[in-house]
Amino acid sequence: MPILGFFTGWLYSMAMVFTGASGNLSVALYLASIAEVGQGRTLTRVEITAIAWAMNIFSGIINTVGTKAIGRMSTFNVWWTLGGTLVLAITLLVKAPVKNSPDFVFTNFQNFTGWESRGFVVLLGFLQAVYTLEGCETAAQVAEEAVRAEILAPLAVVGSIAGSWFIGLAYMLSLLFAIQNIASVQATTFAIPISQLFYDAVGPQRRRRFFHHA
Repeated sequence: MPILGFFTGWLYSMAMVFTGASGNLSVALYLASIAEVGQGRTLTRVEITAIAWAMNIFSGIINTVGTKAIGRMSTFNVWWTLGGTLVLAITLLVKAPVKNSPDFVFTNFQNFTGWESRGFVVLLGFLQAVYTLEGCETAAQVAEEAVRAEILAPLAVVGSIAGSWFIGLAYMLSLLFAIQNIASVQATTFAIPISQLFYDAVGPQRRRRFFHHA
């Protein structure tokens, strides 16, 4: 039915807009947290918004006029994600002064969301897992340009989901084993709360040493 195709196209378009915006906002929040951790400077909401908009504009320019570089950037991002996740996971597990037990990681349930329904809170947690599916459909979009697309395109979709799931699981487990104080993360003043988790696990001394050498 044409009407279903119309709505599907619009939903997908809006999803791409919101996905890109959320990613660029995350970049801005991480940069704001880096500024606060490293230099003790708290960025204002206006400054964070300006960074996010700068990332939006930069992304738009790259996708409009830099199509030849997108392939190289995608390859770089794959290795950056793999290597960066490995470094983060090892750093957390090695440097965290207290390692949580498997019982805490796999069976403990704590609700700091303000919602009383445990089922609803679990569903909220699944929102993060949705990122596992992000981008997997792009293999189908470029299938017409690929050799043996009938084989390689499905493999690319499945490989993208499986790879994201595995990397995300490893990263999530390292966070759960290394987290020192949930209340500290919840009450953080950093722009993005996960920065507090890294700060607590790695420690301020190593942070100062890093920025001193930088």
